[in-house]
Order: sequence, then C-alpha cells, then structure tokens
Amino acid sequence: MIRVRVLLLLALSLLSGCALEGIRTQSATAPAPLSEEQRLQSRIAWLLLEADEAMARQQLTTPEGDNALNRYQDVLRLQPGNLEAQQGLQRIVDSYLGWARSAMGRGDLAKAQVYLDRARLVSPNSPKVIEAQARLAGAGAVDSADNEFPIDPAQLRQRSAKLAAHLAEVGRKVELKQAVFLIIAPRDVDGRWIFQQMQQGATGRLRGNFEIGSQPRVRLQQKPGSNG
Repeated sequence: MIRVRVLLLLALSLLSGCALEGIRTQSATAPAPLSEEQRLQSRIAWLLLEADEAMARQQLTTPEGDNALNRYQDVLRLQPGNLEAQQGLQRIVDSYLGWARSAMGRGDLAKAQVYLDRARLVSPNSPKVIEAQARLAGAGAVDSADNEFPIDPAQLRQRSAKLAAHLAEVGRKVELKQAVFLIIAPRDVDGRWIFQQMQQGATGRLRGNFEIGSQPRVRLQQKPGSNG
C-alpha cells in the first residue's frame, strides 16, 4: 500500500513536470501550476502515506497530532467519501478490538477497557465496539466473583486449619487456571504463610506476588504465556 502511494506521488510529480516542459517553449520563466484537482490528489496521497506509516508504527490514536486517526480524518475533511480513509478507520477499530480481546484473555480487564475506549473514540456507534464492551462487562462480573478470594483476618491471625484448607483449595484453582496471583496481607509473615498453604494444594510451583494491605485476600491476575 505504501509503495502504491509513493508511485502515485511520483506520477503526480511527473505530470507536473510534463506540463512545465510544454510551457517552456512559450515562456522560460513561467512555471506550470498544478490544477486544483492535482493539488488535492497529491495532498490526499501524502496524508494516506503518512497514515499507513503511523499504522505500521502502531501509532493509531497517539501521540496527539501524529497518528493514523488524525491523518485519516484529514483526508475525510478534504474528501468526505474517501474509501481508503474509511477503511483505515475500520482497521484502527479492528486493531483495538483485537488487543482488547487479548487483554481480556490474559485477565487484564483494565487494559482491555483502555483499548475499547480508544476504539470508541474512532467509531462511537460501532456495533462491534458495543458488543465487545458488553463482553468486558460480563468478564468483570465473573472476575470479581471467581478471581478474588477474601481471607478472614481473625482466622489468619489464628492460622486456623479451616483457613489453611481453604487456601490449599485456592492454590489448586490457581494451578488449574495457570494463573499468577497477588497475595494481599497485613504483614510479610502473613503473606508467606498464605503462600505456603496455597502451595500445599498445588502439584507444581505457584507464581505470585505480595503487597501489604489491611484486607487480606488472594487475587488472580494474568495467565502467564498469553499473547498481546
């Protein structure tokens, strides 16, 4: 596509040169001006070339003022029915939808929402974007119910057998989902104990992180090895 645009620009330049050559026989100093249509087509070709290059760099809607969205919008202001610009906008939307699906697949719902917000910026009423937003909302409901395991603070302080058995079951679920996780606990020693109990329920080594927090819980995060 970029090569085609370069050839088009060269053709426009040659056309201008041919016109100039013809006029030289009449006047050695008067350049042959491009017609309004030639200038318009040249400008559109350059904008589409810049848009293609921005797409290749994955600069779809950022940085501000230097991205594919801006270039396609510039083309449509010059020529509202330009098919290539309209198709370019759809490619931007499809790219963001694909990235959103990948983010949802690895459990990163916040990142998926960012991608959907950018897709909506390009095409606010797109049925594809609306459908993807509904799927994300459903995934968020499942995520909060299935991927968050609260821990009773009193049982944690007592190191109760009931909590130990529960954490072993959480560890088994983590292993089945091939997920990494975040342990939130008031103290380092509490976090280590929680991890040890979870590890009791797994056959392989679990992967997790720890942070200090007043409300102890285990939160599943992304699946390792996911693309996107």
